[in-house]
Amino acid sequence: MKKIVFLTAAAVIMISAAAQGQNLAAKEQTILNIFGRLNLETDPYDNLYYWTDGEAFYRPFFTDPHNFDAKPLATGNIIYLYGGSLHEGGFGIDVQLASDGKMTIARDDYRFSKGDRVVHRIIGNETHLIFSDARTGAVKDVWKKFDGKLHDLYIANFFKYVLTGKFNREGSSQTITFNAQKSSVTGLFSAGETSFTFFKEYGDTPVPILRFNNGGAYRAARSFEGLILTPMTFPEDDDDEVCMVQDESKPLIFLKRLDESAPGMPPGVYPLASVRLMTDAEIYLYAGDPANANLRIMRNEIFARYGYQFNTEIGSYFADQEWYSPQSSDVTGKLTEIERINIAMILKVEEKVKLASYVEISDPVERQYTNDILAFPEMQFSRAAIMTIGVPSDTEPYYTIKAGSNMEDRFVTNYWFHVYVDPVYAIKVYDVVSDRELSLEEWRKEKEK
Repeated sequence: MKKIVFLTAAAVIMISAAAQGQNLAAKEQTILNIFGRLNLETDPYDNLYYWTDGEAFYRPFFTDPHNFDAKPLATGNIIYLYGGSLHEGGFGIDVQLASDGKMTIARDDYRFSKGDRVVHRIIGNETHLIFSDARTGAVKDVWKKFDGKLHDLYIANFFKYVLTGKFNREGSSQTITFNAQKSSVTGLFSAGETSFTFFKEYGDTPVPILRFNNGGAYRAARSFEGLILTPMTFPEDDDDEVCMVQDESKPLIFLKRLDESAPGMPPGVYPLASVRLMTDAEIYLYAGDPANANLRIMRNEIFARYGYQFNTEIGSYFADQEWYSPQSSDVTGKLTEIERINIAMILKVEEKVKLASYVEISDPVERQYTNDILAFPEMQFSRAAIMTIGVPSDTEPYYTIKAGSNMEDRFVTNYWFHVYVDPVYAIKVYDVVSDRELSLEEWRKEKEK
C-alpha cells in the first residue's frame, strides 16, 4: 500500500492512495510535480518548490497559513502559495486543485479572479505557472520555479536583462563589459577590471545601484541605446546610509550597446522576448527607460522578425533595421508559444505604465503639480511616481515632493522638489546634498556640465 506524507501545522497525515483511487493519484502527481513533497528527515521544507513573479517568492502550504485552527486538507483540495519580497511579507494566492489535477484560483484578489486557470508548463529549461482568465483565456501572469535566494535572483536578472552585452562610451573605442560571475566591469573607468557590489536599500533589498571598489556609486538603467549610469551619493543627514540620491555634482554616463545577441539569437534590440518566458518584473528591466516607448518596440519586434508589414508609424523604425524584411500582413500563425505569452505579458506591462502616468486627483493644486512633474523629461522611466511628504507652513511655504520609482515593495527616490503656490505657482528642485534650491533651468544646466 502506497502512502503519501504531508506535514501540516496539526500533524503528519498519512493517506492511502489505494483507498482514494485514481482521482487522488492525479492529485498526488500534480502535487509532486509542481509543489514538491516534504522531507521528514531534514528540514520540513527542503523538498518544496519555490515560485517567483520576479519580485516576490511564494512557498506552498497545505493548510491555511492564516488560520492555525484550520483542519488539515488531507486530500490537497487547496494549495496556499504565500510569501513576500525581501522587504515585506503577506503576498499570496489560494489555488484550488481538482480531482483530475487541474488548477484554478480559489478566491478573488487584486491580480486574479476566482476560477482563473493555473497551468504548469515546462518550456525550455525553465518551469512556469501560467495564469489565464477563466472566460477569455488571456494570459494574466507568469511565475517561475526557482532555487536559491530571492536576493540572488534579483541580481542575476539584472545582469541578464540590463548589463548584458558589450558597450562603449560615445567617442571612445574602449569596449566595456560586465561580468556576472565576478560582479565586475572591464573598461569603464580604465582598461582594467573594477569590481562592484549592489547597494542594499534599508539593509535588505538589492537595488540597481552599483558601488564600485574605487569609491563611486551609480544607478544603472537600461536605455534603448544601451545603458545610463546616474551618479549617486548619500544625503548629508543620512548617517545610517539607508538610501541614496542622485549626485548632481557629477555627470551622467551614457553607454552605447555594441551588440545584444549571441550567435544563434534572434535579431533586434530585445531578442530574449522570442527566446524565454518573462515575468512582468523581467519585462520592466528589459524594456529600460523610457518604458512606455521601449515596450512598444519590444512587442512589435516579435512580429517584425517574421516580416510583419506595419501600417503605422512604427513601420519606419523597422524599415531602418537591416534584418527586417516585410512579407505579410498576418504572421500570428508563426508565433511560438513563448512569443504569444510574452506579447500578452508586454501588453499587460504597457497598461500598467499607462495607468502610472495618468493621475486622477481631486485637489486641483496637487493634480497640477503631480501631472507637471510626471511630464518632466527626467521622469520618463518605468513606474515613475511622486509622493507628497510636506504641505505649506509658516516656516516652509511649499509642498515637499519626493519623485522616483514606485516599486512593488518600496519607493526609490530620484529627485526632490519644492512646489510654491503663493504668490505664484512654481516648481523648484531641492538638492539634498548641498541643501539648496534650484530653478528647473539652473538644475538642467548643471546636469549638462
